[in-house]
Amino acid sequence: MSELAQIEDVAINNTAGEFALSANTQAVLHFALENLEYFKYWRDYPDEQFSQVEIDRIQELVDNATYEVMTPIVITPQVYVNEFLVLGHQFTKVVGGDLSPVHLATQDYGFYLEQNPVAILNEIKCEVLIAAGNWNFKYICSLDSVSGIVTSKIDGAYEQTQDLYSAAVVLNSRPQFGTAIGLGAGLHTFNFKVNSKRAASTGYRMRITGVYGRNNGTLI
Repeated sequence: MSELAQIEDVAINNTAGEFALSANTQAVLHFALENLEYFKYWRDYPDEQFSQVEIDRIQELVDNATYEVMTPIVITPQVYVNEFLVLGHQFTKVVGGDLSPVHLATQDYGFYLEQNPVAILNEIKCEVLIAAGNWNFKYICSLDSVSGIVTSKIDGAYEQTQDLYSAAVVLNSRPQFGTAIGLGAGLHTFNFKVNSKRAASTGYRMRITGVYGRNNGTLI
């Protein structure tokens, strides 16, 4: 398929695309622009007439196309990290109540996140652009007697469970929640869901400050 055919196909399907235009394609567009004043080039038949509104619209389309073709597109290179820390506002809810920070000076980074109301099946997520490799992941969280058992997934796979219950409150706990061997480079989605609880727990709380990951290394 030619470059021009690809562009036309994208336009017909109303989807975005990126193409490196050849000198020939640019010459065709310039030719069309230069000859816009000769309306016969825009007619199927010699006696076909265009209204001024139609002519203005043709001019607008060509002007817009010329601007798009001739304006350089700045593409920001993606940075694939080998270590990350996701905190607070970088999490979003998937199921359940809104996320809110609970400020506590003795907790790492001064807070933890909690969904209200506390309920089974509450779920949150975050996204991270990471490098390919063998990854280890840890929570930064708070344990207590009202917390449940959290299921974590990475892109719907690498499922792990972590019991956040503790008879006594434990701040700044950093339990390892997963290992992903052979994880590919790119944007990955981490989901955390309260699926159950142990009998001793009185609730389904999930208090997470953040998530820490490191590629091909031990976790602190």
